[in-house]
Amino acid sequence: MSETFDVVVAGAGHNSLVAAAYVAKAGFRCVVLEARDRIGGDTATEELTLPGFRHDTCSTAHNLIQASPTLRANELGYTPIGFGPSLDALLEQHPDGARWARRQAQSGWEIIRGAFHDWHTRAFMLWMTFMTMQPPDRPGTGWLAYSIPYGRQAHSWTMPRGGSAALPNALARCIEAHGGVVLTNKPVARLLIEGGRCVGVETDDGAAYRARRAVLSTIHIKHLVEMAPSDAWGEEFIAGVDSWQAGVSMFVTHFATTEPPRFPVHNGAVTAVAAGMPGSPDRMLRVGNEFHRGIVALDDPVLLVVCATVADPSRAPAGRHTLKVIGFQPYELPEGPAHWDEIEASVSAANLAQLRRYAPNLSDAKILDARIESPLGLERLNRHNWHGSCHGGDMSPAQSGRLRPVPTWAQHRLPIPGLYQTGATTHPGGSVSAAPGRNAAMVLLADLGTNLADVIGDGR
Repeated sequence: MSETFDVVVAGAGHNSLVAAAYVAKAGFRCVVLEARDRIGGDTATEELTLPGFRHDTCSTAHNLIQASPTLRANELGYTPIGFGPSLDALLEQHPDGARWARRQAQSGWEIIRGAFHDWHTRAFMLWMTFMTMQPPDRPGTGWLAYSIPYGRQAHSWTMPRGGSAALPNALARCIEAHGGVVLTNKPVARLLIEGGRCVGVETDDGAAYRARRAVLSTIHIKHLVEMAPSDAWGEEFIAGVDSWQAGVSMFVTHFATTEPPRFPVHNGAVTAVAAGMPGSPDRMLRVGNEFHRGIVALDDPVLLVVCATVADPSRAPAGRHTLKVIGFQPYELPEGPAHWDEIEASVSAANLAQLRRYAPNLSDAKILDARIESPLGLERLNRHNWHGSCHGGDMSPAQSGRLRPVPTWAQHRLPIPGLYQTGATTHPGGSVSAAPGRNAAMVLLADLGTNLADVIGDGR
């Protein structure tokens, strides 16, 4: 079987759906092919424990997207590399540009250490700075000490009603309303290359989906390069992909419970959608080092605890709750990643014990069921979580901006003509921001002879 569309989109994470929605709105007929049985990638919502308990498999907070023109201006900012002035150029024009240039180059810890003296405040700010999975003592993370707290103050912990999947589902409806097609259970097996150009894809079931104009991929670059001969990519691109680093990975346990965590305070107890447990500044500053050394540290684990049903009871049966306890552990272990299958239960137990230090109401009797996803389990759940990284890969200076995903290939075009890339492995990286999707659409539409401004029109 072979079908032909204007644009073929490989993968249905939120960024590829954002890009496809813009392209479909521009009048190009799209097909979106998703490997799993549901769309959304890391913005999926599933019954991971018991029937009726709707858990977000990865993302829950949709904070960064609140500042994106995609949502703020109702286009269904950010700009692709090379479109508009660079950040350095903008800083040169700013009255305080030199000061901010230094802050951007500093580590989050340097900023926090200079601004605060109370250890509780330092621990909290380090935990906030770490929420994009970058070690806060890494040079180049200074801006996170400002941007993440600002986002939380401006937008709180913003969530879609009913679960993270509300976003991709809405995007799919937009694509279909403009003549596009969204298909699940369609894992892409290889790229179709003719005359040196990408003209479509072939899925595992042998079906071919051909593209008149372009192919847009959100497949992780570590897997994408395996879908075409190496000589089609070129030596430099292959070398860049070979050196790709995954970055800090998460360890997640999903619980179905009879009540939320209750945190004792001086006048009773409080519940919260999201709670951070950094331990201390010293504990926060160990996370990056332990990750890079493959150390599974169970003493005073750093946690992010999310109970979305505190604000959105529709995600669970009446009077019940979904609970997500997130720790941060390495994918690579001295014994190999497969060792996670042997130790995941003990790591989950240590994380739960840490939570109970602050929320002692969560006794065993309050827990109805649990599902553990180690870094290896997260990769099994979604191949895009390469080495357990839900953010596509590390956001170090070596893998950011003009160097993401590969030097000289940061404009969403790839070495194979007709093939474009979006998703968390592209600028500006992971989290639910819609920025990589919007950027890729801007580049692709320009190459197709139109522009984003014309497509947006009156925003309808």
